[in-house]
Amino acid sequence: MDNPKHKTPYLIFFVILILVVISFSVIFLLQALIQSSSFEKKNQTQQGAMEYHIFVTGTSKNYSFISKIYEGASRTARIYNGAVQLYVPDSQAEHVFLQSLLDYASYLEPDGIIAFVDDTDTITEIPRYKNGNPIPLITTGTYDPNLHQLSFIGINYSELGNTFVSEILEMDVKEGNIIVLNNNSTNYPNYSMLMNVLTNSLSQKLEDINILTLSVQQSPTSYIEDNIRQEIASTANLKLVISLSESNSVLAAQTITDLNQAGKIKIIGFGDGENSKHYFEKGIITKLISITPEEIGKKAINELFEYKNTGYANSYVIADVEVSKREQK
Repeated sequence: MDNPKHKTPYLIFFVILILVVISFSVIFLLQALIQSSSFEKKNQTQQGAMEYHIFVTGTSKNYSFISKIYEGASRTARIYNGAVQLYVPDSQAEHVFLQSLLDYASYLEPDGIIAFVDDTDTITEIPRYKNGNPIPLITTGTYDPNLHQLSFIGINYSELGNTFVSEILEMDVKEGNIIVLNNNSTNYPNYSMLMNVLTNSLSQKLEDINILTLSVQQSPTSYIEDNIRQEIASTANLKLVISLSESNSVLAAQTITDLNQAGKIKIIGFGDGENSKHYFEKGIITKLISITPEEIGKKAINELFEYKNTGYANSYVIADVEVSKREQK
């Protein structure tokens, strides 16, 4: 038989080992509990500081512009103890209509919504709380007078007309033809103001230039687009195409590309979507006029909280305009 005295040192070592393991386990558990408690307190403090929730959305093709709106809104919302959530579909392949995005926002019931409305978007139902009351909605992009919105952040169309005129004169076009692609819709009377400023100023300052205006519906059919392309292709000595919307800018750029006239026929576009920026970066659109997205986000937040604090907000807020230019060759 084994001598018990020989087992005693092993038993003592084994007991000590178990005690050491238990001690380390207890210390580790206490540290985990302390860290977890600290994290929960920190998280609760952060959530408590964010008293208001603002939702920024729009379709994927305008992601770059909307994300800059979000950045401006997020910085400004901190002043009001507000948190801003950006929700835009991941890619253009994942096409989700703006109406669906607003429906999702209604489900979340935020304190306010900032939405980019593209000129091809259709909104039939405004976002509402579960009790039926409308959620405060600030829009930008394309103005829809039939949409129940708290404020629209857009541009001064008279000043926009003067901006177009200034940029056209800077290009030093002295003769030939200019085509203006105008939105043909009675729902957008501001375009009439823009067109009046544009055509009247150009006819006075460019006497040897012939200006041809082509009206394009808000959601043109392929037949109408084909007619516009044929007009552009058949216009002799065409020097410049002026587009007054995102979709028209893309239509002009695609047409000029198909005609292999990129760089020869200049384009001044208006838009803030991914497609118009794509053609500008490729050098097909010579100048791109757009509104400043970060300032839109800032102004949208200020209007939302002005409404919350006073019950009133400006129905139309003027946004800043910026002009992107390519080197003239």
